[in-house]
Order: sequence, then C-alpha cells, then structure tokens
Amino acid sequence: MKKSTQIFTKIQTEIMEIFVANITKRFTIRGIAKLLNKDPSLIHRSIKPLIKEEFLKLTEEKHLILNYSEHHQDLAYIESLRLMNFFVKKTNLTIKLFTEDVFKSMKDEYFILIIFGSAVEKSNPGDIDFFAIVNNKENVEKTERFLDSIGSRYSLKLDINVVSTESIYEMSNNRSEKNVLNELLNKHLIIYGAESFYRLLKNARR
Repeated sequence: MKKSTQIFTKIQTEIMEIFVANITKRFTIRGIAKLLNKDPSLIHRSIKPLIKEEFLKLTEEKHLILNYSEHHQDLAYIESLRLMNFFVKKTNLTIKLFTEDVFKSMKDEYFILIIFGSAVEKSNPGDIDFFAIVNNKENVEKTERFLDSIGSRYSLKLDINVVSTESIYEMSNNRSEKNVLNELLNKHLIIYGAESFYRLLKNARR
C-alpha cells in the first residue's frame, strides 16, 4: 500500500474517500455529514484543513470539490484504501486474483487499470467493467489481447476497454459528453497506476 505524505485523521480519511470516489461531484458540508452520519460541525472542522492544504476546493457557490491537480501521491493512497476495502470482501476474491495475475504478467512500464460501473457498488454485477490506459495507440490491441487471455482463465464475465493516453485527451475535450472516462470518474476503483491517472487527468482536463 502506498504511504501518504499527509497525515489524515480518521474523519478526514473518510471525507477524502467520498471525494476520491466522486472526482467531479460537488458536495456541501451538510451533504458530507449526512453521508457519514456525523455532526455537521465535526465535518466542518475536519474539512477546513483539507481546504487550506488544497486537497479540496470551494466553488463560487460554496460547494466542495476534489482538487485532483495536486497531491497525487496522497490521492493514490486514498484510492488504495478504497481498493483494500473492496478486495477484502469474499465476493470480490476472483476479481482480486485476476488483477494480481495481470500485475504479475504485465511488462509495460506505463499501465493504468480501473474497475468501473456497477461492479464498484454491487456484489453480483452482470459484467465486470475494466478500463485500461496505455501509453500509445500501438499498444492498445496488444493489451486487449493480453487482458482477454488472462481473463479467460477466470469465471468472470469481463468487459474490457483499452485506450491510449491520446484518447483520454480526446474524451476530456467535452466534459458533458457521455463516454467511458466521464462515466468512471464518479464510479471507479483504480487497481494500478493511480498517481499516473491523476497526473493524466490534471493535464487532460485543464
């Protein structure tokens, strides 16, 4: 697990998990308090340092949003906590074994792997949606074959999408467009390459 450069309190960690799980969503302090079943005054005190250190930003309407342009190591740490909570469930053991197999076999230095869609929230989804990002278009088909080959060893119904970093920039040009990137930003778990993903997101969504 990645170590955080920032020491979060337990409440701050829970708050950050909400924002990292919903990268582009906006929240109010009362909304966060309701989600965590905590007193709004406690949430307000816990959030103030997160704003000061620029983990979170305030919009003109005084809503809170994640600042995904900074602190990528810390955001990756929070992502790793979410992933650990996902993999600790017995129903997700086969998914964990598949991703471990991928990690052991993958030779590319630049590789991002994400679960998105219903599998993030449901214990028995129809399909397991994976999204992989590779460094250039020439590696897309090779990576698709690689992931399909490993997936065939497991009793999982996988739907695997592989794109290049160039495609991420194209998808980011229209933030209101319905595409895989815009869908997964608020329903995802990053398996590998969280820091790379946030750096890519920062550059693509300027």
